[in-house]
Amino acid sequence: MHVGIFTVNVMVHKHIRAEKSKKGYLRFASYLAAVIAAVIAANTKSQEAIESGT
Repeated sequence: MHVGIFTVNVMVHKHIRAEKSKKGYLRFASYLAAVIAAVIAANTKSQEAIESGT
């Protein structure tokens, strides 16, 4: 789990360095939103599994 978060951080920092234009920033923002949505969805699924398991 922590390795995945670290990998995403590295990807994000490389992306920020590579994309300095406004268009690049907008594309990065939508990419980041997709990553956050995926993380939230995964957390929600695991939370539901924990609640249904008890």
